[in-house]
Amino acid sequence: MSWTRRTLVACAAALAARPAFAHDPAALVDPYTEETEARGPRRALPFTATFQNHGRRLTFVATLHDTDRRGATFRAIDRAFAQRPNALLVEGFPSSWGVNPTRILDVVRASAADPRGADSYVRGEPGHALRQALQRGAPIHGGEPDNAAIDRALIALGYAPADIAAVKVLQWIPQGRIAGEFRDNRDPRFRAFLDQACARIAAEFEPALLFNRGLYERWHARQFGRSVYEDDLYHERLDPRARTQAGDISRAMTLVRDRHIFGEILRVLARHDRTLVVYGGVHLITQWRALNAALGAPRLS
Repeated sequence: MSWTRRTLVACAAALAARPAFAHDPAALVDPYTEETEARGPRRALPFTATFQNHGRRLTFVATLHDTDRRGATFRAIDRAFAQRPNALLVEGFPSSWGVNPTRILDVVRASAADPRGADSYVRGEPGHALRQALQRGAPIHGGEPDNAAIDRALIALGYAPADIAAVKVLQWIPQGRIAGEFRDNRDPRFRAFLDQACARIAAEFEPALLFNRGLYERWHARQFGRSVYEDDLYHERLDPRARTQAGDISRAMTLVRDRHIFGEILRVLARHDRTLVVYGGVHLITQWRALNAALGAPRLS
């Protein structure tokens, strides 16, 4: 019996008292709520959870998004690579791109030649993990579902495409701020950032969607009662725990992503017995019950 099959059988047995979950471990992946957060590990980000199961090791670095190479997130990734993982599953691109996708690796390699031209993803902790994996020859896997799959799932739940696109902008804003692409919402670069974010989101959205900065500005004002340029909380508006339309969409979006990521973790771990996962800490919190059920309780560090 394969390791994946043994793991799923063990998971089903452990959950026998919960008939709704017995045949679907991914159903234990939770939406991000205050209750989910309270059930999760009581650790400040970043931290590392190491799971051992039938001779296989899963190391999950729960990151705090950062671009500081001297920061705690980068150091946690360095410590994880010192344990010699033989595969990396990383945030930010779809699993459908396959192993060692050229379109990602070319960008990472180009950033080594011209660091000033690198975007926040490559300068941040995902790029740091990717560079380490490249240096060590560890196979690289993306953990995300396709954007189109997320869009279709949310539309099927009744959310309007324009609202989904606007919530995606809310996801981008804090990442751009942390990466230094703008100082605050009064920085002239912020408008250019919104232009780029809206254009990319519209280009990738399925079905096709007309979406731009002007539409986002009006949406933000309706949602939060003030202009995005005058909103002191502009970079903190995306809270999946909030009982708002934006919070509802964010919670649903995170759940779609995390159930896919959980499946990818088990798939990659079945092929590579020392798998490293580098993802934002929220994703470990929402997958906490599922991973514990599938792999046992981890060691935290």
